[in-house]
Amino acid sequence: YISIDNDNQIFLSGLTSDTPTQNTATIVLKLDTMGNEIFRKTLLYTPGKDHCGAYIFPALEKGYIMHGCMDTIINEGEFDLPHYVGKLDEEANIEWMTFFNEAREKWVANIYEMSDGHIMVVGIDKNHPETAVNDNSGFLAKLSPQGEILWQRNYQGLDNSWQIQDMCLTLDGGFALVGRYRNIIDAPDNHGDVWLLKVDSMGCLEPECG
Repeated sequence: YISIDNDNQIFLSGLTSDTPTQNTATIVLKLDTMGNEIFRKTLLYTPGKDHCGAYIFPALEKGYIMHGCMDTIINEGEFDLPHYVGKLDEEANIEWMTFFNEAREKWVANIYEMSDGHIMVVGIDKNHPETAVNDNSGFLAKLSPQGEILWQRNYQGLDNSWQIQDMCLTLDGGFALVGRYRNIIDAPDNHGDVWLLKVDSMGCLEPECG
């Protein structure tokens, strides 16, 4: 991934296996506008553990926001690469990380930093009741500027697969969410239909859902 940071410098993030054990880790590079390296760091390297990389972009004030997934000893569920959201300082040192490591898979599809520093997270959640027919639900979560999960809303029908993959802020302070619905029961080979939702500032489809 590539972006221009708040210092008008080039910031790159990606994946490297150039580690002592050849396990993958996240790598970041900061370059000036002539391509000269300012710094390079390998993040979250753990022997015997792997990463799937991280998407990192400049925060509105200073530092960087990131999301990715990694093998971690704190994961207690069945998913061996839980997703996380995190914050880096201006030198790409980790300030905090929040893992979405529930009993089953939970994917962070996209994140959005709001003007007040809160972070909105959208994705796909397989932590539905075992008796449900649906394969997964879409979710929207709000994190504090320090990474605390303030609330989370899940969206789904009574069956099949429901996914949220992106979002934007609307003029009334709410959110527009977009994803995909797949009828995996009646049409398992169907690639699905576009699914669009409009929710309020608390993530509610109906008022006062929280």
